[in-house]
Amino acid sequence: MNNRIVFSIILALSISFSSLIIFQYENWNSLDPAQNNFFHENSNNPKIPILILGASNVGMLNVSNIQLSIDEQYENYEIFNLAVSGDKPSKRIRQVDEIISMEPKIILYGIGLRDLSTENFQSNNFLLDPSFYLSNFFSTITPPFLDNPKLVTLNYVKNFLNYSNLQASFEHNTPFFRYDLEYDNVVNLIELENNFNNNFQLNILKSDQNIEFKSLNTMLEKFSENNIKIILVITPHNSHYINSVSEINKIHFDEIIQIFESNYSVNVFSLMNDYSNMDIWVSDNHITHSSKGKIYDKNISQIISEVLGNK
Repeated sequence: MNNRIVFSIILALSISFSSLIIFQYENWNSLDPAQNNFFHENSNNPKIPILILGASNVGMLNVSNIQLSIDEQYENYEIFNLAVSGDKPSKRIRQVDEIISMEPKIILYGIGLRDLSTENFQSNNFLLDPSFYLSNFFSTITPPFLDNPKLVTLNYVKNFLNYSNLQASFEHNTPFFRYDLEYDNVVNLIELENNFNNNFQLNILKSDQNIEFKSLNTMLEKFSENNIKIILVITPHNSHYINSVSEINKIHFDEIIQIFESNYSVNVFSLMNDYSNMDIWVSDNHITHSSKGKIYDKNISQIISEVLGNK
């Protein structure tokens, strides 16, 4: 009898797990850049591409505003925002050859504190911590459709329910990032502080241990080898978000940025604190996509224009 119960439990868990894997795989296609025809469709673009890469904090940029600003000074350039929700360099590197195949003039990569952090960090104990190495090993072999199960599930629910307040869409030249109507909201600083998760924690490793740094560095080297101008932008952060990060993590982050600053082929700009106390935030590290967030678009336009002008 006990054997039957154990077998039934194992069978039920196996079916549940298999169903989850199938569900994630089937519903990831709409979010997975690898399943998107964007690169193929833009392989013979008559205009010179300028690509913007990063996670959702970069996705909040409005390409149309940036394009208008660049068009006032330069001709024959087309801006693409290739941001992906939950993106990190260790994920983006899978796309590096397709990015290079577009032959862009400039690649602007937006990097925030989270983008160089890891959920897993090595213990300071003398003995080696097996969990650190195992967790990082499995993170490198996890298939892309399991990178962000929460995002995939939420996307499926939104599409299934199709409520007006949950509707999402892809904007012009932003093929991998869905815009929800809620992204146009603005939450005041006091409310952001009251709702902030006090258990929030980042773990930014030193450069010699940091897989995100190594992935980013590899990509930037490949971009440089293909004569692509590189812009590295430290993305804006809300003051509560910045204050929640420990000093040691800030030090590690700054040390990594200094490595890139010492590289003559990388143009580094920081917007880290520029809007930290302004009422233009929709969440702790996302600027509103509404007109109130145009200052973000304006500053990115100015950075691109400056690099274009340095021939």
